[in-house]
Amino acid sequence: MQMNPSLLPKIKGENKYSSFEVQEKSCPEGMVPILKSKVAYNVKDSNSISRVHLENIHPLTQTRPGSNFAGFKMKGDSTIYGAHAAITVHNPSVEKDQLSMSLITIEKGPPDDLNFIQAGWAVHPLIYGDNNTHITGYWTVSTGQTTGCYNLFCPGFVQVNPVYYLGQVIKGISIVGGNFYDTKHSIFLDQQTGNWWLLVDTYKIGYWPKELFTHLNGGAEYIQYGGWTYNSPDSQLSPPMGIGLFPGGEINRNSSFFTYIQVAYKFNDFIDINGHKVERIVDNYTCYNAKYLGRQAGFFRETFSYGGPGGLCSGI
Repeated sequence: MQMNPSLLPKIKGENKYSSFEVQEKSCPEGMVPILKSKVAYNVKDSNSISRVHLENIHPLTQTRPGSNFAGFKMKGDSTIYGAHAAITVHNPSVEKDQLSMSLITIEKGPPDDLNFIQAGWAVHPLIYGDNNTHITGYWTVSTGQTTGCYNLFCPGFVQVNPVYYLGQVIKGISIVGGNFYDTKHSIFLDQQTGNWWLLVDTYKIGYWPKELFTHLNGGAEYIQYGGWTYNSPDSQLSPPMGIGLFPGGEINRNSSFFTYIQVAYKFNDFIDINGHKVERIVDNYTCYNAKYLGRQAGFFRETFSYGGPGGLCSGI
């Protein structure tokens, strides 16, 4: 078991707002917090829940009915060793059979055997049993078809932080016209061990062991940033994404954002992404959109806005 990364990454820029509250309580030495789902389901059910996930945002795969994505994708100039962004935190209104997430994805592999890791936040009553916004992670090595798991609901992710953990409720929420709150998410490859580590803000949460993966060993090929929603076939209405409004063309208090968008082409060294090489992926402009804003002044750096109200998403 690896308790710390071999070397912490160098991430340019600073984070002004954080949604994590400082915690005074910690697990006893040698123990870590593990969220127990409030939803009673067995292993078979948890596998089914995990597969209703992001396997279908890959542009070469068929979209699952009811799922929508709005964001940006980039192929690396060379092997990718990490991805980073600060994501404004929101609490979109969703029903029990819906979800709304904002995530970073790193991936590699063929469409029918895709390996990917994701981290960000989610409102997902099906797995959490509530409508709060939670720190969320996910992995798969089969495009989500036969493998995949949220957080620590099944073997995979190794939690090491005794205070902060996957599944934790985020307290600071950005609202229309109000203050921005965000969480920084960094997924990076440990050069010495081959494990993929997760930082949230400055906290070392844990890692996905290299033994999980068939194609991500040694680095990734693509990065995706954006929001995703899902509603069951029984529901005709899709939930809001992000702050629940269509993105604007500038930084304002009525949009949701990914800022500090960075990539690592060298171990532990993050740089701003090249905005000329990102591809917008929006599968339903009736309900959602994404706009790349480029380099912004101050602490935002490379930025895009995204989101939408959802609703009856019948148009493209």
